[in-house]
Amino acid sequence: MNEKTRLEALSTFLKTKRAQIKPESIGLAAGSRRRTPGLRREEVAQLAGVSTTWYTWLEQGRDIKVSSIVLDCISVALQLKNDERDYLYNLALETKSEIPHQKKDQLELNPSLKRILAELTYCPTIITDRHCHIVGWNPAAAHVFLDFEKIPND
Repeated sequence: MNEKTRLEALSTFLKTKRAQIKPESIGLAAGSRRRTPGLRREEVAQLAGVSTTWYTWLEQGRDIKVSSIVLDCISVALQLKNDERDYLYNLALETKSEIPHQKKDQLELNPSLKRILAELTYCPTIITDRHCHIVGWNPAAAHVFLDFEKIPND
């Protein structure tokens, strides 16, 4: 896909996803003066923690540099599913998403972290990845907080 086509597809995708989110679903008043369906650009930018100008440029399909961390934030703000997030990454960076789509029981902790969890018998311990997803815990954490095995994935 050439550069122009890729940026146009990115623009269309972001506009479409933004229009699909109802303001009430994220705690905003619907308001009677909305000229656009779904969220406004500034609302998406605020949810993603980026400037309105920068998000507008991205949505307009301008050739700007974007990091995977910002794309993760935009993915959350637009409530994207895994395949939609991959599509966003493909359009914006021409790569796959860095967020693993594995279930909790598929994530493999390294042996030293497993040993630490086993040693901390009486201290509730939770291990998270860089996206704050819980990837490991010990029985004390399950007892004090909740049984993390029962939390649905995605």
